[in-house]
Amino acid sequence: MCRVVKGMRWPDASLFHSVFSSPFCSLFRIHSNYPKRLDCLTFSSIKDRARPCPPATIAVPPPSPPDGRLYQVEYAAEAIQQAGTVIGIRTKSGIVLIAEKVLQNALFDDENMQDKNVSGEKIYKLAGHIGCSVAGVTSDAYALTNHARLTAHRHYYTFQEPMAVEDLCRSICDEKQIYTQYGGVRPFGVSLLMVGWDPYYGFQLYATEPSGDYNAWAAYAIGQNDQVAQSLLKKDWRDDLTLDEAKVLGLRIISKTMDTLKLAPERLEMAVLERVAAPAEQRLLDPNAEHPKTVPSFRLLDAKELQPLIAEAEKQRRKEEEAEAEKEQRKEKLLS
Repeated sequence: MCRVVKGMRWPDASLFHSVFSSPFCSLFRIHSNYPKRLDCLTFSSIKDRARPCPPATIAVPPPSPPDGRLYQVEYAAEAIQQAGTVIGIRTKSGIVLIAEKVLQNALFDDENMQDKNVSGEKIYKLAGHIGCSVAGVTSDAYALTNHARLTAHRHYYTFQEPMAVEDLCRSICDEKQIYTQYGGVRPFGVSLLMVGWDPYYGFQLYATEPSGDYNAWAAYAIGQNDQVAQSLLKKDWRDDLTLDEAKVLGLRIISKTMDTLKLAPERLEMAVLERVAAPAEQRLLDPNAEHPKTVPSFRLLDAKELQPLIAEAEKQRRKEEEAEAEKEQRKEKLLS
């Protein structure tokens, strides 16, 4: 049955022929309830009846075009331009995120605020000190936010300290960049506005692109009509803005980019990152350690909190319209 080849025992072909020609019942213990026709089945007969497998394909990376443009990345950026506007405004006391929601059907089952504080429709909490808002393909945003949450929690579990905001932003952008150079995949068609706080640089606002690039901003807008929103931010943003003024400013600007003349809580999502009083649980767990008096907190505002802010934004917008009307009347008088 076997022959020796250079110190090895090599089986003869007769061994394989006898095994492949033997019925199943002689090779394995078959339960008595199985049909008797299994006695006539052999490995060779099953091999002949097997369906042919398709040839394996190898995902080849797309070649670089002669003009140097990555068209798949540009197509992903077009998906962002079709999404609702998202605005982020940074102040010395906190950061505001405002996102335009898609108009839902009246039968849509909305989430409660406890779940919404973790994941809204356009705004997501990544960690206690980090949050983000998205514009683009929602399913791509789910994949990236889950990656970000896992990365932040792994960092905390390993080093027992919160992850720096820019480090998490860089991790997300590394994930985005990988999908621009491999074959068989497409770039993520979503852009993120990330906000966070760390003891080194304070409050920070970052914008990520489908190409994997990211930049830090004092105020920024993504999504549909982002150029209009950014021009208004350049005009009205100040370094000494308070957090409440930033909320109203963001509502005023996003109202000019939406397809409706009147703001409503059903069409908006707003989140705030600010420092709040530290919970008492920290002192109870370790009374001898030095704990900070304030900690960063990222939360979404509910409809009751949005109502007075929307009313103030509408009031300021009416004043602006009246001032513009007066200017036009003065110009007409001077020309006449």
